[in-house]
Amino acid sequence: ILAGRGHEVEALAVIEEALRLSRSCGFPLQEAGSLLACGRIELSLGRLEEATHHFEMAVEVADSHKMGDLLPPALESLSTAKAAMNRFDEAYHDLLKSVEVAHAWSSSEAARMLADLAAGYRLEKVKREAEAERIRREGLESANERLRIVTRIGRSLTQSLEPRDILTRMWSELSASIDLKVLGFGIYSPDSGVIEFPGLIESGILQKASSVFLSDESSLAALCVREKRALYYATSEEAQSALGDRPIITFEPTSVRSETILYLPLFRENDIVGVMTVQSARDHAYSDDIIEMLGAIASFTAIAVENARIMIRLNEMNQTISGEKEQVEKAALASSWLAEHDSLTGLSNRRFLERVLDENIRLATLEDNSIAVFFADLDDFKKVNDVYGHDAGDRVLVAVAARLLSVFRDADYVARVGGDEFVVAAPGVKDARSIASMADKAVESFDEPLTITEGPISVSISVGVALFPEHGHSSQELISRADDAMYLVKRTGKGAWRLWSAF
Repeated sequence: ILAGRGHEVEALAVIEEALRLSRSCGFPLQEAGSLLACGRIELSLGRLEEATHHFEMAVEVADSHKMGDLLPPALESLSTAKAAMNRFDEAYHDLLKSVEVAHAWSSSEAARMLADLAAGYRLEKVKREAEAERIRREGLESANERLRIVTRIGRSLTQSLEPRDILTRMWSELSASIDLKVLGFGIYSPDSGVIEFPGLIESGILQKASSVFLSDESSLAALCVREKRALYYATSEEAQSALGDRPIITFEPTSVRSETILYLPLFRENDIVGVMTVQSARDHAYSDDIIEMLGAIASFTAIAVENARIMIRLNEMNQTISGEKEQVEKAALASSWLAEHDSLTGLSNRRFLERVLDENIRLATLEDNSIAVFFADLDDFKKVNDVYGHDAGDRVLVAVAARLLSVFRDADYVARVGGDEFVVAAPGVKDARSIASMADKAVESFDEPLTITEGPISVSISVGVALFPEHGHSSQELISRADDAMYLVKRTGKGAWRLWSAF
């Protein structure tokens, strides 16, 4: 009565109470009737799941107690509810079973109902099959496109060894296929514990290189490498919860933060060589299929990263080798320089002087020119060492070298040939007046004290002079005769100069 007046909810409450009483009293017939009544009211209210549940229980009670009168209508009601839920296959078989047990039904009525339901079932089945085929084809095409993307990127990545070029190639392919805000990869160095990002692309712009330590608790990249597993966060809140209160390092140069964040570890064999990140400004941007595709791309990226790591090592080795080669060359140059120069004063040594003097003698012979050789020796240099020490003596020798360089011409060769002995070769000096002027200037330049760390020190020099071609035709002969002339000066008073003479 209540249901007929439109009070379905109140009617349902009354029937549910009747259902409770029939069960508690053990009256299966009344229980089955109450279940059918509940189901029909729920069906009218659009509660399809609840109605189906009550009809199924009514069928179970009627069937278990051999209720031939209630089982067919219970099956028919169950079929109606399932058809309303588009479960046509089940609805068809429930109605077919109802027809089989409904001996009281007229065959024409049963056939009509069965035909109508079967037609609806076949139509819906065709629709479902067509939709399934469309979805299958779209899925197949989508899978093929993802495979083509992976193949193109894989081929592209293996053609480059430069990390930033690898990154640019990846962006070019991926940005045309998926929603992309940030793309980057890092190269992991187990020795240093650092993940080096050679660069990353944000909104199509290649950013500067950066790095994070493996121990960085705020880095999702470091977390991915440490745990050696993929990290996927459909929202920025999920990513933040993974790190607690620590701020997330996600390499975001702009104010537009990433919402969908994916980090993939890069493996070569069983070793982790880096990490790849793909990020979107939208949340829930990547489906399982896209993540699977990115995982395949990560495998190719790992190969490219390993190749880049090898190239970096080779470059470092080349730099090391170049550095070592440069050091060897410098050492060789230093050795060559020391072989011909005095390490204390920087002047040429006797070996170098004799070589250049012989060469100048050869040229002077061809050009009918002359050469003057001056042999200078410090007077009483031993006293300097005894009074001031050998370090001070070395500084005096350096000062003497500087004084001689300032006195003679730029074209002249000044050399230190012994402890306190210096020789100067002066090509092109022809007349006696020039020789005397140069010798006087050299001796008189030491009238002014030398200035060293210990203070001013006064020294004098004795100088002997020999000439080419008058006094000799070889470097050794000229140096020896200039030396003889210098010793003659020392025996006769020091602090002067003398030209070599055979008498």
